[in-house]
Amino acid sequence: MQTAPLNPDIAEAAVASPSGTAAADPVPAVAAALAYPPRTAVGREFGIFWPVLLAISAFLAWTAFQTVQLVLERSTLSANKVQQEPLMQNSAKLRQSLDAIAAQTQRLAEQGNPNARVLVDELRKRGVTINPNLPAAAAPAK
Repeated sequence: MQTAPLNPDIAEAAVASPSGTAAADPVPAVAAALAYPPRTAVGREFGIFWPVLLAISAFLAWTAFQTVQLVLERSTLSANKVQQEPLMQNSAKLRQSLDAIAAQTQRLAEQGNPNARVLVDELRKRGVTINPNLPAAAAPAK
């Protein structure tokens, strides 16, 4: 009984008989081919570990980058909101005073003042609605 050689390059030599004809039992050659698979062009085989490790590390780096960017944008938006708060308060005060002036003008127009009536009519043509029922406390202080 003949055993398979350790070197896969001589596996075919184990199958062939010395007279040059093929041997009757090719099993040792198949066993040798399975025991020693053909090598790659580089000379070594790569597993799946390194590509998976690279993909996971790239995903983690991308996630960390996105997190840092979102935190920076949130802090910037918070700072902008703090800067705009006084402007919003001033605009609310201005809006209240303009509403009070418009309400007083509407009351004057209802009392028969011709200049107030012209002003209210022009504002109505431009789509400005006036609420004459504003409380007297909303009127601007002089």
